[in-house]
Amino acid sequence: MFEKSATFVALFFTLPYPCPQLVTLSILLKMDYEWFKAEIYTLTGIDLNLYKEKQMKRRIENYISMHRLGDYKEFRNLLVRDAGKLAQFLDYITINVTEFFRTPEHWQQLEELVLPRMQSYNVWSCACSTGEEAYSIAMSLAEHISTENIHVLATDVDERVLAIARKGIYSENAIETVPEKYRTKYFERTHDGYKVCKEILQCVEFRKLNLLADEFPKDQDLILCRNILIYFVNEAKVEIYASFLKSLKPGGFLFTGHTEQMIHYKEMGYCRLAKSIYYRYYR
Repeated sequence: MFEKSATFVALFFTLPYPCPQLVTLSILLKMDYEWFKAEIYTLTGIDLNLYKEKQMKRRIENYISMHRLGDYKEFRNLLVRDAGKLAQFLDYITINVTEFFRTPEHWQQLEELVLPRMQSYNVWSCACSTGEEAYSIAMSLAEHISTENIHVLATDVDERVLAIARKGIYSENAIETVPEKYRTKYFERTHDGYKVCKEILQCVEFRKLNLLADEFPKDQDLILCRNILIYFVNEAKVEIYASFLKSLKPGGFLFTGHTEQMIHYKEMGYCRLAKSIYYRYYR
């Protein structure tokens, strides 16, 4: 009898027709996630529809599992009543991964191909996280021009990481990727770690900005947006690239991550200088 039952079960799950109970469960989970996305938008202004669903949903469900919560509704209620958990969750989903002079070959390209072509120095570091990229570009520019002429706008959707960035204090491990000549010139040893010197701190302005919702700054000479758009759906990427173009001065540069290539950059109004470097047509 049990052998026949096992055979029946095996045959049932190899049929081309889905199990009705599993279909119903899948639909309910999908509905719960749709509801949760709407709730997060109300709470934070972050539209999760613009992120790749498979990746984002997996991250959120892993987070729910880590905190031993039952479902999306229970998780939403926790975020509403606990501001600390909400901030922690936003930090988790906004993927704050950064380091000083990340991907050294990119910085070499910047030094050799971009900086010599720049006439003014309004720079925007998007999704700046805890500030390493913004300070890296400020230090690079300070090697060539007076810091009085440098303005780096560094933005992120996460206010918590911006607070860390404004302090400009980093651990010994964090500054290991900083070239030795910059480390001795632009950092000061303190009891908390290594603090970015006042000269560089004054070059950088940190501001909260949501790439998917807020107005972009204008008249930028260089925009750095590296390794963040890979998490967005194509429609959101196209919209952001179009907005970057409007933000750039004619001839201004866009510096992307090595995994973020614009396939139709010419149609969008860009020229390509190198694999990860584009600039706006002179028009």
